[in-house]
Amino acid sequence: MVSVLWKSDDPQPWLEHLEAAKERLQAIQDDKLIELEEWFWEHLPDQIQDRSPPQIHGEELVKLMEWKLKRGKWRPKLLDYAKSAKEEDVRESSQAAFEAAGKITDEPDADADVDGEAIRDALRPLTELKGVGPATASAILTAFSPHIPFMSDEAMAAALTGPKQYTPARYLDFAHALRLKAHKLTTELGRTFSAQDVEKALWSEALGQKPQKKAAGKRKR
Repeated sequence: MVSVLWKSDDPQPWLEHLEAAKERLQAIQDDKLIELEEWFWEHLPDQIQDRSPPQIHGEELVKLMEWKLKRGKWRPKLLDYAKSAKEEDVRESSQAAFEAAGKITDEPDADADVDGEAIRDALRPLTELKGVGPATASAILTAFSPHIPFMSDEAMAAALTGPKQYTPARYLDFAHALRLKAHKLTTELGRTFSAQDVEKALWSEALGQKPQKKAAGKRKR
């Protein structure tokens, strides 16, 4: 599906897609995804920030992995890896990643290499966990900082051309593109529009392009 939204630097359609996200999510009638979306965006960030130092725990990695897989292609092996991860490893890796991510601001550098250095440092300890690739690592990081976007299929298709490649290098290109777009929209709005907002709006746009399920009715006899 082609993204019309990505080509626009007008904040209004971006705000409209963000506003429509919850309604569009309800329309797909997936109760588990709806539950996980609420947990991921409205509860997990507070849980992370309430800890000193910030970190995620093992059961949260499992739930986050389930959220990510519900968002895209279901790969049960990745869920098994998350369930088997050692608690100490999850806490230490996420703590190191969040420490690096704390240096990332809402101001993207025009030089993609400079802009990506802190993001690369934040990704590295997370991708050392078995089954955690750049996309899952980006999900963990966006729960910590709105300036780091989740590497969703929908946003990838909108922002980048060429084949889908879920590599660290490709993620840095993706994150840089979304951070630049967020900066443009922030300038136009006069208030912060984060890279996280950009991803969520692109996901909402894609949801809006999917055919809605019809409510089940009584069968005629």
